[in-house]
Amino acid sequence: MHLVILHLSPTAGAAHQSIEPADARHVLQARAEPTEALEHLSARRAARGLDVGLFYRTGTEESARDRAERLARRAVADTPIFAGWRIDDITRGALR
Repeated sequence: MHLVILHLSPTAGAAHQSIEPADARHVLQARAEPTEALEHLSARRAARGLDVGLFYRTGTEESARDRAERLARRAVADTPIFAGWRIDDITRGALR
């Protein structure tokens, strides 16, 4: 199992300056494709934005990171709740 951490934050003109972690989880889970093998995800508020942990059950650490980035880009580009948000960082390991 591989853990990938997304650090997401709103830009100055974001429609939603704050997103509830539960809403972020719901949107990201809904946007995940079955072939991405997302096992579980969690989200929590960060100093600015959200930290989201995505757990992938198959593949390498690199492929898990790539899948997490694709999922985040789809959500940020195509989901109204994330309008104006950006991906600040993608890392592996424990939540900060």
